[in-house]
Amino acid sequence: CTGSRDNTLLLWDVETGQCVERASVSRNLVTHLCWVPREPYILQASEDKTIRLWDSRGLQVAHMFPTKQHIQTHCEVSVDGHKCISCSNGFEGEGCEATPAFSHCLWMDRDL
Repeated sequence: CTGSRDNTLLLWDVETGQCVERASVSRNLVTHLCWVPREPYILQASEDKTIRLWDSRGLQVAHMFPTKQHIQTHCEVSVDGHKCISCSNGFEGEGCEATPAFSHCLWMDRDL
């Protein structure tokens, strides 16, 4: 999966090199993407100050976290896939936040 500053996410078939899904969200300037281990989900950070969880089966937003105070520059998911964290670079000495989120917000189809 790739994302860009043109507000799009593209899901690729790695064997053929063909784009198989395309999604676009207004003002969604993608800054980082990461796959959730062993799940069909992609976590995405954005310049619109949001973190989105995408379901790769159809490339639809499965969950959107509450809007943060600053532009989100990076996101990661724990190895077990139960936790995620995002961070921002802040602005004029403020921010530089790291925000944890927990699985009960994310994986509604998994019994934890």
